[in-house]
Amino acid sequence: MNTLLRPALRLAAFCTVGVLAAVVVGNTLDRTVTGPTRDYAAEFTDIEGLSPGSDVTLAGVRVGRVSDVTFAPRDDGTSRAVVDFEIDSEFELTTDVTADINYGDMIGVRYVALTLPERSTGTVLPEGATIPIEQTAPALDLTALVNGFEPLFESIDPAQINALATAVIEAFQGQGGTLDSLLLHIAAVSSDIADHEQVFDSLVGNLETLVAVADRRSEDISRLLSGLAVVGDALAGDGEQLATLVDRGSTAVRSTAVLMAGAMAPLDRSVTDLRVMTDAWIPQTENFEQAVRRLPELADSLNRISDYGGWLNLYMCNFTIKAGDFETNIFGSTYSEVCR
Repeated sequence: MNTLLRPALRLAAFCTVGVLAAVVVGNTLDRTVTGPTRDYAAEFTDIEGLSPGSDVTLAGVRVGRVSDVTFAPRDDGTSRAVVDFEIDSEFELTTDVTADINYGDMIGVRYVALTLPERSTGTVLPEGATIPIEQTAPALDLTALVNGFEPLFESIDPAQINALATAVIEAFQGQGGTLDSLLLHIAAVSSDIADHEQVFDSLVGNLETLVAVADRRSEDISRLLSGLAVVGDALAGDGEQLATLVDRGSTAVRSTAVLMAGAMAPLDRSVTDLRVMTDAWIPQTENFEQAVRRLPELADSLNRISDYGGWLNLYMCNFTIKAGDFETNIFGSTYSEVCR
């Protein structure tokens, strides 16, 4: 009897410990919110890595959990990721709250971080409301971040990077003799980066200028992109005509090239003659300006001559007959007002 009782007691103890351990693990993994809760939602452009059960924090303190993740269509034909979450009813959100998706650890676990402004001017966010996409931010794309260093990596010798990585590994493996080599490789890489310091400074300066200009011209850029979209749609609709235009354009270019080849000599002469004309014109600039200033007087005179109608009035102010030394003025010495 004792022989059977002892193994049974051991088995019971083992099962009890296993059940208790399972309960502890279950309670640890269970991220439910105890007590009454409030349900909200938030729109995001990207929720990669977020799943139901992920934490929701407010000022760094866990206050809730993600209950569901869905995609909702919009009126403009696009879709947005909608994250439904619940928080403890003890906490209140306002209409100016922001929601970010952050990394919880290095293995990719993510959570929703809620942030209230220091001086909130919004009203209380009603239960069941949705935080708009303008007040949310997706998680940082580490792939895009690493790819942003690609120009820097391209400017460094790959052999130096490999040697540096090898020295780091050997140093952490306890091979103290490689520490000097590690420092030398770090110095070499740093020196190579320092050699490109002006390039990096210029790049950063240009990026700051570009961002500032783009910020000032944001409306113009938006209109430009909208215009390009319209042009793209028009070109897509007239693809056959565009292809025909491109095919005929090569013929037109060849014809223009032949025409220009035959007209080069006359064109050179025209340019030379134009240079001669401008050389003669420039010294006479003052006389030309004076003539232009007297044009109104000439116009007034012509206007007086033709002010009696659509004809020209001519006046004979002097009629002199001369024969040898004899000379006489038939009209005498009296002149009309026009001839004075």
